[in-house]
Amino acid sequence: MLYHADFHIEYPAAMSQKDFFSIWAREAEAALGAKKADLVIDIWKSVGARRVVAVVNVDSLDTLDQILLDLPIMKEHGQHVQVEVTPLRRFEDFATDVKKRLEQRLFGQGCQVGGRERPVQPSKSRPAIRLW
Repeated sequence: MLYHADFHIEYPAAMSQKDFFSIWAREAEAALGAKKADLVIDIWKSVGARRVVAVVNVDSLDTLDQILLDLPIMKEHGQHVQVEVTPLRRFEDFATDVKKRLEQRLFGQGCQVGGRERPVQPSKSRPAIRLW
């Protein structure tokens, strides 16, 4: 499964730039190793910010959580790192789904509710609204 991981890393005033960069160097080595192992699809550093964005490919959220906890930056600097994780859906799958739903709507079929198709009944007090 694909996930978007957005890392925001704070730089505490009490830490020297050399110490901060040492942590970043160890993290960069681990991140590039994960990219070689195909766990990380790609990774980017935001220009002018302490922010790193990665797209990762792992089997489960549990696996991703374990990997995140084992990162050098999390072990050495974790209290200053926030990670936002968003599951990703392949656009091709989404496009196929949209096309299928559009065809159902165009041909007057009902909408899917709980895995079963339900006809959409217009009400006397309001016009029918079809939900995807």
